[in-house]
Amino acid sequence: MERLFISYVGVTPKKFCKIVRFYDTHKILSKEGIENLSQKVLENGYFDQAHFNRDFKKLTGVNPSSKLMSILYNT
Repeated sequence: MERLFISYVGVTPKKFCKIVRFYDTHKILSKEGIENLSQKVLENGYFDQAHFNRDFKKLTGVNPSSKLMSILYNT
């Protein structure tokens, strides 16, 4: 089943779930800003802010510095 999923989607189911979770969190942060960042990432399925930071780096290729976060999320 996993091979079929990969052939249709192009990534593993686990990676796809990470992408969807990151995208949902990104939408919320874009709309609401980064105030209470830890709480927002917890509400979206991350264990802690460090977990979000690791996924941010893996999926975007850059570290989520405070300057970058403020630029991305208009704060």
